[in-house]
Amino acid sequence: MEKYCIALELDKILKMLSDTASSHDAKEMALNIKPMTDYFEVLSLLDKTEAAYIFIAKFGAPSFHGLQNVNNALSRANAGGSLSAGELLKIAVTLKVIRGILTWHEKCAGMETSLDDLFNSLYPNKYLEDKITNAIISETEISDNASPELKEIRRKKRHFEHKIREQLDSMIHSNHYSKFLRDGIVTQRNGRFIQKRFGRI
Repeated sequence: MEKYCIALELDKILKMLSDTASSHDAKEMALNIKPMTDYFEVLSLLDKTEAAYIFIAKFGAPSFHGLQNVNNALSRANAGGSLSAGELLKIAVTLKVIRGILTWHEKCAGMETSLDDLFNSLYPNKYLEDKITNAIISETEISDNASPELKEIRRKKRHFEHKIREQLDSMIHSNHYSKFLRDGIVTQRNGRFIQKRFGRI
């Protein structure tokens, strides 16, 4: 079998297939495809390939962009572990892709194929997807909407920062302090209020 694969340059064909895949896992699976020798298994896979071809020819291909393997994160969450913001965002993106694939499949209603079991194994969760995307802005930034407590803490923080800035502005523009200062400007650096001449306040 190996000499036939070499003669047919199967590795180059699989590389071309891998380059068209949207996810890392799919690329790896494409590169590791091995020729089948079981007659009935070959027929089953050919049937699935034909069904996929017909779907794409009639309805276009669904988008798999952004699909990632989140198995490790889900297993850890299921065991009671904590997930990072980045891991949660990857889960939300994966849920969005799954929802998009199922929405695309709904356009194919009435067509029964050998791929139905694969589509039926997908479960969207719009509620969880929205909860994550509303709570997390990026891998390093959590939204105020993550929880009522966080929203209130940040509201109070902004309120106190505003009061501090008002008091400092009042000081540096007063007759007593203004003659010692180069600029009447207060800024923040690394979370601290500063003024050029006095340095940190």
